[in-house]
Amino acid sequence: MGKGLLLVFTGHSADSGFSAVGQVLRALGQGLSICVVQFHPGFRKYRELLSLKQSFDSLEIYGMNGDLGCAAANDTGDRPVELWRNTVYRMNSGEFDLFVLFELSHLIEQGMVGEKEVTRRLLERPDTLHVIVAGGNAIESLVQEADLVTEVNELNHDHQPTA
Repeated sequence: MGKGLLLVFTGHSADSGFSAVGQVLRALGQGLSICVVQFHPGFRKYRELLSLKQSFDSLEIYGMNGDLGCAAANDTGDRPVELWRNTVYRMNSGEFDLFVLFELSHLIEQGMVGEKEVTRRLLERPDTLHVIVAGGNAIESLVQEADLVTEVNELNHDHQPTA
């Protein structure tokens, strides 16, 4: 499959997330196996992903919301750290071709996991594994190490009046 890429999509959180969802769709079309992980407990549901999950067995979704399979949204404690550890384990398992990590910076901002640890783990992933880190507040060390960094900014939106 070639060298796995590390991609960072940042900017307005929802818009960078939609960019990642588009990449999931492309990867599904290529027959890749994908794991999506959401690290922020206030995650908005990407209904697009949930509908794709119904059609593709090669897509798994995990997150802090109970309906995505890990923990209840109001559960703090060790659940985010447990989710991170499970993600690292699964990244190294060889089960998947692509990981999409939504709002990974939340763990760092909340002091649950260190930036150096996150960067080290992502750089030590298997050679063929692709990883997309999507969300606002990009992790600076990942921006420096990534194969591609895209900042998504809203220039015009149908909900905002124009001059």
